[in-house]
Amino acid sequence: MNKESFRTQVKQVKKGRVSRGVLTIVSPSRAAAAAAHRRRKHRLARWPWWASRWLGYRASPPPPLPKPLVWFWTLIGAFCGVSVIQALFNYSDYFIRRGVPGIIASYGASAVLVYGAIDSPLAQPRALVCGHFLSALTGVCVAKLFETMHDKPHLEEVRWLAGSVAASAAVVVMQITETTHPPAGATALLAAVNQPVYELGWYYLPIILLSSSLMLTVALIINNIQRRYPVFWFKPIVEPSAPVEPALGGPETDGDDDDDDVDEGEEGDEEAALPESGASSPSTSPSRTASVRSVSRIRASEDMAMKEKRDTSRGGAPTTEEVRGRREERDVGEMV
Repeated sequence: MNKESFRTQVKQVKKGRVSRGVLTIVSPSRAAAAAAHRRRKHRLARWPWWASRWLGYRASPPPPLPKPLVWFWTLIGAFCGVSVIQALFNYSDYFIRRGVPGIIASYGASAVLVYGAIDSPLAQPRALVCGHFLSALTGVCVAKLFETMHDKPHLEEVRWLAGSVAASAAVVVMQITETTHPPAGATALLAAVNQPVYELGWYYLPIILLSSSLMLTVALIINNIQRRYPVFWFKPIVEPSAPVEPALGGPETDGDDDDDDVDEGEEGDEEAALPESGASSPSTSPSRTASVRSVSRIRASEDMAMKEKRDTSRGGAPTTEEVRGRREERDVGEMV
């Protein structure tokens, strides 16, 4: 929008040709982002409701449950999840012949998150599956690295050091991959210091993947009966947000050296939407409209003060045309 068209719209507002009930300055980039967000639908929204429900999708968030009911489903979920893993590894001849433990101890801690804190980012499927697997991989790699020592008796003496290296390295790996799952630290530690797990070697990795998959499957069933799990699968859904205005504590924008030009952000990146009288935007609430008006008044006052300060510092008085243009801009800020 150039200066002439801007002043023309200001004159129309002052003459009453256009309603000044709602005057909103909107950035095209922000408007495009909001429109894209409205058009974007969750992938599971295309699935039948009886299938998407068990994968954590809801058209609207479920109502909060009473605490006794939450405790009941936490008890049922944790019992079923741990029982399924132990039943498989304790009663399957395939795993018994290979010396697989009945359960990896770190999954007892995972049950606390997956069934008792289902809204936590640390309990989501990405953190559960990838966190345990990457930690197990890190622990096995560290254990194999220490196995290269030729002095085997000395290896037993420094196994505690291998455990420390494995746990600390696993924490960093989870941070880098954004798959932090606190119980997975014990998964890496067991690979280096626990003898039955240490003897599994690389076979430890598929055991971890199977255990995580079983616990996740039980969580998808139990947690979706009256609750919702997961909140997200891979990445959390973040609402697009506009930059904070300078009047509300955001970063200040540098003014233009030319006194006759309006800020480029207002002319090039912003446009005025002036609805007709009696019409209102369905997406504009009264509180949002009031907030926009307050911010616009503050910005108009700050712009006037900044320009007057520049004129004073340069030692010259503004011309009549500049004064008229500034008054029109101030009137727009007041009407907003």
